[in-house]
Amino acid sequence: MFVKCSHYLMARIDTLALAHYFEVALGGAAPQLVAGLAETDRNRHRTAVTMLAHHLAEYMSRLEIVSIDAPCAPDPLPIFPEFESDPR
Repeated sequence: MFVKCSHYLMARIDTLALAHYFEVALGGAAPQLVAGLAETDRNRHRTAVTMLAHHLAEYMSRLEIVSIDAPCAPDPLPIFPEFESDPR
């Protein structure tokens, strides 16, 4: 999870660290998934790109990326905040 520092900003991760995460994710991808990027057929190439994006998203969703130097709380903001009192 990326740490939210406010309602509008998110902490940034170093480009080299992010590239390392992608390298590990791509190294663990099925060979036919990566080989699909070389397809000359547009539909097959687009399908391979989509499948690879899903693979990367699934891999990255399992990671918890936090910054020690971030001046914000490590708790993510809730998507649906609870009301303190009954809104009725």
